[in-house]
Amino acid sequence: MIVMMVLIGVVNIFIPLVCLPKFEQIFQDAFGIRPIPTLTLWIIAERVPLIIAAIVWPIAGLLIVRRLKLASVLWLYFPFALSIGQCLLTLWSLFLPMLNLLIAGTSDSM
Repeated sequence: MIVMMVLIGVVNIFIPLVCLPKFEQIFQDAFGIRPIPTLTLWIIAERVPLIIAAIVWPIAGLLIVRRLKLASVLWLYFPFALSIGQCLLTLWSLFLPMLNLLIAGTSDSM
């Protein structure tokens, strides 16, 4: 479980450091003056807290394992769920504008 949390943490760090600047450029090129969803703007603007949270979840899981020993497996699900939730929220917020652009593009062509 800790290994999985670390892997998800690496993904959560990779997305803000590498992918967000590329998505930001894509949004500027594709959207122009069209509004971008608020969640996406927030994710793009708040890279540092996302990276900090991605580091905190695996550390929290490790501390839970070291402190609680026997009951730690059940307590690990909480930081694990937070780590997965952060990854899904980040990915959803990055692909949501493109989905909106596709839907708007298909409704314009009909």
